[in-house]
Amino acid sequence: MSLNPDTYPVLAPGVEVNETDAGAVLRHRESETYLFLSETQYDIISLCTGTTTLRDVVRAISEKYGVEEERVWRDMEVFMDALRDRGMIALSPLRLPHPRLRGKRDVRSVRNVERYPSRYARLHVIALILTEMCPLECSYCFMALEARRKEREDVVMPPDVAERLLRESYELGARTLILSGGELTAYPWADRVVSSAYAMGYRHVRTSTKGIGVTREWADRMFAAGIRAMQVSIDTLNPETYRKMIPRGSVEAAVEGIMNLLESGIEVFVRTTVTRENIEDIPEMWLFLHDLGVSATRGVVVTPEGRADMDLVPSAEEMRMLRERVERAFSGKIGRREKSTRRFLWDIVHFRNGQPDACGAGIFSLTMYPNGWVTLCDSARRRIAKYPDLFVFGNFREQSIADIWYNSPVLDRYRRTKFRDECRGCPLLYDCMGGCPIFKDVIFGNVDDVSPLCTRVYPYYADGRRREEGGYYGWESVKRSL
Repeated sequence: MSLNPDTYPVLAPGVEVNETDAGAVLRHRESETYLFLSETQYDIISLCTGTTTLRDVVRAISEKYGVEEERVWRDMEVFMDALRDRGMIALSPLRLPHPRLRGKRDVRSVRNVERYPSRYARLHVIALILTEMCPLECSYCFMALEARRKEREDVVMPPDVAERLLRESYELGARTLILSGGELTAYPWADRVVSSAYAMGYRHVRTSTKGIGVTREWADRMFAAGIRAMQVSIDTLNPETYRKMIPRGSVEAAVEGIMNLLESGIEVFVRTTVTRENIEDIPEMWLFLHDLGVSATRGVVVTPEGRADMDLVPSAEEMRMLRERVERAFSGKIGRREKSTRRFLWDIVHFRNGQPDACGAGIFSLTMYPNGWVTLCDSARRRIAKYPDLFVFGNFREQSIADIWYNSPVLDRYRRTKFRDECRGCPLLYDCMGGCPIFKDVIFGNVDDVSPLCTRVYPYYADGRRREEGGYYGWESVKRSL
């Protein structure tokens, strides 16, 4: 699509800019997608304020770099298309009254930049593992918590410590908070932490629960603290299957918890872990949850990590049949009803051959555990414990978050491994960044190899079959050549 040079480019709301020593990174807060920028592209973005036309942007870049405007314009069209495809920019026919980008950057100045980024100006997201206490012992738990065997100070984060971490992270730029665990309802001060975060200026607080411990009183307290939406994990309505998957839980209590949240005014988004144990139950359950009033259901294929093993992972054919059954179940139902009442979405997600599994940990986010770890995420807990020298960036009991973010040698080394020599000629380098450590260790028994999702490096399954680009990846072993 040709661009009108007299329009005013402006970053879409929810798109955040993070300056690096190699340019910058754009992060779309809602879709959790990002785009690495060269220094020249960063200059362009710095001019996309809604008060400068595309024509003037091209002229400024041409003057700075001594390049003909015609060439700049060709490159600009490609760049703008990439931004629009990601929902990161809009071209306004009107000049906005005030510049939309916060902070002033002189694009005429010249910086010495690196080829690949390793330093990031701001932190965007923090995740607090408030508690590793969980009474449920889910059969597929990737954390495989054994909290009852540990000292309490290592499994429960005191609320005053959580608030200190919130303050320090806010000063570094964080505006999104994820509260994780353990089971959130097992943490006595959840509403206090949420309320403190909003009072400090956090704009988004994301929470999740199994629903089993959600009383109406607890839901009301979370609503009063500022929570307006919550993820609830529920996998089946079959009591026998539920007890097999969550031995210490009750499906009746989980459903009641969902109803308590809805009645308190909290919007509910459901996550379902898809395994061979519950895959037949999902369409009927989602229909019930739709009728109950949840806003969305999302099926995520189990990760063979922690208590889960490969026997739980569905096959490609089972996943195809699941999608067909869900489509038939909702055929005609959503469109007819939602036009006049509310919006409902369902989705089934899984990993695909050749598709990047990029992770923003250490670049946009940090996760903090009760024992003091500042690290990757909750999903990789067992790998973090296995490789602390690689993935524990620091300890908040001994260091400030700023010191860890800017000065940790472990974090610096981790960021540099994102752009490994073997991958530097790949067009997907900045989309993939080497992949997730969990994938590598599950399949290869180490975290040094290229992600097994990569079909450029691993075009074959271990049995010699050629991998289909974009096809379902069910955690099979892979190899480089026949």
